[in-house]
Amino acid sequence: MSRASIGGSASNLELAAAPQLLRRPRASAQDLLALVGSTPRCEDWEVAERAKRAVVGGGNGGGSARASPRGLPPLSARSWRRALSAALALALCLVLLFKHRSLYRNGQDAVAAAYYGLDPAMLGRSEARYPAPHCCRDEACAARGSGSGAASSSSSSGGGGGGGTGRVAVVTYLRDDAYTPLLQQLECTLRRSNPGLELGLMMVEGELGAGTLALARALNITLLPVAPLDYPNTYDWRYRRNWLKVRALGLVQYDAVLLVDADVAVTGALHPLFSMPVEFAAAWDQSKWLNRFRTVVQGINGGVFLLRPCAAVEAHMAALLEAHPKLRFTHSTAEQDFFGWYYRYTGATLPIQYNCQAEQALGADGLTVGGMVPKIVHFTRNKPFHGPQQGAPGHQYLCSLDDLHRRSILAGQMASPGLEAAEAAAAAAAAGAQPQGEQAAGQQHGGDDVQQQQQQQQQQEMVQAPAASGQARPDAQQAQQEQQQQEPDATHRLLSAQSGLLQQGRNELP
Repeated sequence: MSRASIGGSASNLELAAAPQLLRRPRASAQDLLALVGSTPRCEDWEVAERAKRAVVGGGNGGGSARASPRGLPPLSARSWRRALSAALALALCLVLLFKHRSLYRNGQDAVAAAYYGLDPAMLGRSEARYPAPHCCRDEACAARGSGSGAASSSSSSGGGGGGGTGRVAVVTYLRDDAYTPLLQQLECTLRRSNPGLELGLMMVEGELGAGTLALARALNITLLPVAPLDYPNTYDWRYRRNWLKVRALGLVQYDAVLLVDADVAVTGALHPLFSMPVEFAAAWDQSKWLNRFRTVVQGINGGVFLLRPCAAVEAHMAALLEAHPKLRFTHSTAEQDFFGWYYRYTGATLPIQYNCQAEQALGADGLTVGGMVPKIVHFTRNKPFHGPQQGAPGHQYLCSLDDLHRRSILAGQMASPGLEAAEAAAAAAAAGAQPQGEQAAGQQHGGDDVQQQQQQQQQQEMVQAPAASGQARPDAQQAQQEQQQQEPDATHRLLSAQSGLLQQGRNELP
């Protein structure tokens, strides 16, 4: 049908506008009404429908109602706004997922729960499938740790245990020098709350610098060299170094070991833990969601482990990790999940006051969620690399930087009592044949050149007869300055290393 034949039967239909308005594939009734006019007739509707089919169908007589394939129609402004809003919402979700630690970690936990939780063998070590050796059980474990440093008469039940050595200790580990400030906080808070309790440091030969080792010796920390143990981890690359905790079971010189991370502060008595009748104990992991404490039971936290060293258990763990790679928990929290799996049916649960995660379970009043004073505060996020920070959770339990500085000075003086004489001899040799009387007088006055010039004639008399010299001794402030000037070089080196570590920006370390 031609367009001219349509116009003969449509008196009110404007056919001149029909090709423009009806060429759209989705012409509506409003378009037809616009063509017909305000007073349409029945034949006008029929003619308009035929005109629409003719235009859309390409001018064929009967026409075709199907639209020709000319591509997608252009999007309207409203459609563009919807598409842009959806893209922005998707981008926001991705940012929250990968940048917000809580959401990101919960996503990783969900993947790990599906991967490990659906495997019945990963729920816990059963004695039937994975029989394990034991060096003590129940009351025998309690007897081995009840000495708290004194000699114990209990003996090991086999398997390469400590044999009742009577020694217990708090043990931590370092894999690099960056965590030395945290080690100082641990040492200071432990000495303050548990005087006399031994502190040990597990380390791998060659990983720590000479300054860190010298500081540890000066602070009377027992160095415990162990063999390295590392397995890759996708959950957090740092977790590969935490496998060194397995080596703590090989410290058979101790009856009991409280293995702690370096980022903890000890605030209460720990001796009751060593008398627990268990081979292993740990506290539940804690977390927050939407700024509220989560009450669901989760896995254990690896910040504090109570262990009974046993060489046979250490060898058994190493054999399991080599034979079953899935037990390395590569996509989860590594040794933390492994220890939880190994001792799931034989270990005990510690109250969270013995491993209170500061940001997750410590209130503004300094008490735990249960209203208890914490015994051990664990800084899982805001680590005190730069000393206590005002308003940071749990930092009120830390030692101040002045305390750490003073302890380093005293530790250096006690560790090197003969360096002052050696330093004075070297200074005399450099000055060249100084008389003995003048050297003694110079040391007494702290090496003050101005004072030596003013009292040069009285120095010999002060040495020979100090009571009759009539020269007043320096006041307290001057004596303190003299003592600081006569500190050993080794102490200055330790303090320089400490200050450098405290002042470096290590915010990238969690």
